[in-house]
Amino acid sequence: MSARATISAPTAPAARPNWRAEIVATTQLAAPIVIANLGQIAINTTDVLLMGWLGPHALAAGALGTNTLFAIIVGALGIIIAVSPLAAHAIGARDTAAANRALHAGLWTSVILSVPAGALVWFSPDALAWLGEPPATVAMTREYLQALVWSLFPFLAFAALRAYIAAYQRPTAGTVVMLAGIALNAILAYGLMFGRWGMPELGLVGAGIATSVGNALMGLALAAFVVVDPQFRARRPFAGLWRFPAMQLRELLRVGGPIGGAMTLEVGIFAAAAMMMGLIGMAELAANQIALQMAAFTFMIPMGIGQAATVRVALAAGRGDARAAATAGWVAIALGVGVIAVAALAMWTWPERLVGLFVDPAHPDTAEVAALAVSFLVVAAAFQLVDATQGIAGGALRGLKDTRVPMAVAVFGYWIVGAPLGLVLAFPAGLRGIGIWIGLAVGLAVVSVLLLWRWQILSSRAIAATTSDSAAA
Repeated sequence: MSARATISAPTAPAARPNWRAEIVATTQLAAPIVIANLGQIAINTTDVLLMGWLGPHALAAGALGTNTLFAIIVGALGIIIAVSPLAAHAIGARDTAAANRALHAGLWTSVILSVPAGALVWFSPDALAWLGEPPATVAMTREYLQALVWSLFPFLAFAALRAYIAAYQRPTAGTVVMLAGIALNAILAYGLMFGRWGMPELGLVGAGIATSVGNALMGLALAAFVVVDPQFRARRPFAGLWRFPAMQLRELLRVGGPIGGAMTLEVGIFAAAAMMMGLIGMAELAANQIALQMAAFTFMIPMGIGQAATVRVALAAGRGDARAAATAGWVAIALGVGVIAVAALAMWTWPERLVGLFVDPAHPDTAEVAALAVSFLVVAAAFQLVDATQGIAGGALRGLKDTRVPMAVAVFGYWIVGAPLGLVLAFPAGLRGIGIWIGLAVGLAVVSVLLLWRWQILSSRAIAATTSDSAAA
């Protein structure tokens, strides 16, 4: 897809880039999105902390289940995320009906995809057993996933609603709902896992039930906001929802399919790393989950900035302003890399303290897990910058509806470079878990460089094309 094809005809003469205004606008949009993303990962982090209190076996089983779930659901989530650029393009072109149809397509897709995804989650423990994971761990993972499977549809529907309101640059409601969800999940998970406040003691199953209930309530709360809020109510976002949006579904799949593919490839390589860790040993699997949870937590910052970049780039592209689209992308990349550098420094400087939040390094049962997690976290700190770059550059490209090439880049970086390198370093080279993490870091670096190069080419080409069109006119 060419860059020119993604920029609508200009609705007004393009102004000179206002970098300061774009920094302010991107920050204001990204901040609540980042907080909401951190809230989502905080829910998962809370569960991991509580699993750690259940013991290393429960933590390992929960880690295996969590990684399996996200490897399955992330493709559907990627498709749903396309609601944001499609709606923002329509908003930039002042087409409210098209923006609403993008939301409808996202909600219908949530219903359709949750069925096969749920079946895969339900039966995935059989595949884990076939791959050689320990039987006791698989049994605990099965119980956890079968309680968690009911969270899939509300999770996807909530993502579609968040993408829609973000396209209107009003993401705060999603943030408020997410923050309330953190508190609700913590209360339910603690009560159901440990039998507190009159609730039954269900262990890992309790964590799955808490997440399912919490996701359902968050989805309902955000839908209620869209119905009640005067600005959204005037646009009648749910009018005609029950009519099957065939054309919009095709467009959502065209743009979102490659996004889902790229996200599946990225999450899949981390899930594969967890499975390889499980083959090395239970301590390595538990340590990997701790380090991965912290790396995933910090990645929510550039991920949120990347989502803001998608909206800002798409709004500019929708109104035909290629210079503003390019400015939005570069501002987001610079902002995200600068912020994530602080998180990387914290991981590099205080890995022992961070790991100590999850397990007690002095306890005989968890000392080995803690030591391994510290070594993994040092490597995770090293690739934070490149991970941020690829996440935000990918978000900017989505704003131009450029998604197929980034998916090909993900195939190359993660599975042709990163995964084979990690496998070789872990087993033939004898580096074990640390070798797997080095492979992950190199794969992320390759994807980062290639996506940044792609953004440079497309944004420059779009500016040149619109400039020549203006001159000809």
